Formats: sequence, structure tokens, C-alpha cells
Amino acid sequence: MKFINALDLKQREMICLVGAGGKTSIMYQLAKELSGTGARVLVTTTTKMFDWQLKSCCNEVLIDNEESLLVKIKQYRSQTNLLAVCSGVFGEKIRGLSKEALDEIYSLQLFDYILVEADGSRGKSLKAPADHEPVLPTLTTTVLAVAGVDILGYPLNEETVHRPHLVNQITSEHLGQPVSVTTLIKVLRHYERVVKKSVPSLNWVPIFNKVDTPEDKQNARNVARKLLSSSTQKVLLTSALVSDPVLEVVP
Repeated sequence: MKFINALDLKQREMICLVGAGGKTSIMYQLAKELSGTGARVLVTTTTKMFDWQLKSCCNEVLIDNEESLLVKIKQYRSQTNLLAVCSGVFGEKIRGLSKEALDEIYSLQLFDYILVEADGSRGKSLKAPADHEPVLPTLTTTVLAVAGVDILGYPLNEETVHRPHLVNQITSEHLGQPVSVTTLIKVLRHYERVVKKSVPSLNWVPIFNKVDTPEDKQNARNVARKLLSSSTQKVLLTSALVSDPVLEVVP
């Protein structure tokens, strides 16, 4: 199944991806699917990411300060329906746009969909947000909260988890203990509280990625069922690098 079939998106959305374990790969797939329907898609970040990650999402990447970008975006929009933008390059990383700039672009209705990577994870499969994270535009409509199910059973430490000390604070699970179903549930519920404090009306969709084996799928399904609530009505089980990345929608 494709992401566009599983997510029930509206005709216009600003979609922010948070968490760890495949945000960029999921953003790439979603950008490709949405632009493939003819929709106008903008891809960016409110933090920093490697330049190759942004370039992997689309061929056209605009780099300029925020004031000049708005003019360039209007020009390039007529040439392509899939565009990535950033406001600067620092070594191997690019700096994205401010949440205020993204709110302005969304309000101008220049694109049908804006996809935003709203926090970083240093390539880990699980993270907890710092006080300044995630960086969500006020007009965000949907948040996709990603975690890699492959983290289950690995020790809670710096090698496996981004900011394990914050995971420890959220879950009361000691550093060095195996990451469990309870760990994932507590971290994702904490994420939900944080993002809805910023934007109460947004649509919240957890995604368990890296579901690459039957065991992964069973583990992800077990966590997803325990995560379901009045505010979490579905959870996606995905393997973002395959052509049909959504393997199951729970329930």
C-alpha cells in the first residue's frame, strides 16, 4: 500500500515528520507519491539535515535566504511540481526554513502539500524530543511520528538511541536496559503531548518503520494495538525503502 492511500490526506496539508527511524525515507516516498498525482509539493525542514538527504527527495533544490526564497519559489513553481528549499548550507548540512516562513508559504496556497522534517535523530531508530523540539509551524495539519521497530531489545544507550537520558526521564527505564514495548509507547505518547501542546488540532499518526521481517511485523503490531486510543486511531506499519511501503494499517 502507498502512503497516500493509508493516510487519508485532505486536498491541502502541511505534514511534519518527527521522531527517528526513517523520517527522511518516508518523506521521500510521500513526496514521490504526492507529486506523482500531479499535486504541487514542497519539501524542507525546520532544523538541519544533510544536503544529500534533501536532494534525494527531488531534483530541484533552491538555496537562498528566506526573503529571496519566496520570490524564487513563485518562479520555479511553474517549472516543477516537486521542489525542495533551504535557507543555507553549512558544510555537509543545510538549514531549513523557520516555522513562520512555512506558515506564510502555506497561507499563500502556493503548494498542495508541504512536507517538513521537524526534528533530527542522528540516524538512530528512537529518540526523545529536547525542550526546543519538534519545531512545528502553527499551520501544521498532520504529524507523522516515526520510530524504528528494530530498536526493540537493544540497550538504551548513546549507540542505539538519540538522547537516551531523555528517554530515561520519560519512561523511568534505566540506561542499559533493553528497549521494550513500554518504552516505545511512553515515548510516542510523550511526543503526542508535546506536539498537541503546540498545535492542538493536528492529525496525529504514529508510524513504526523498519518492519522488514515477520518478527518485526508481529512486534510492531503488538505495540500499535496498545498505542491505539481516542486520539490515536490508526498506526502505520512500514518498510519505507520498498515500492509499497505501508505493510499494514492498525486497526
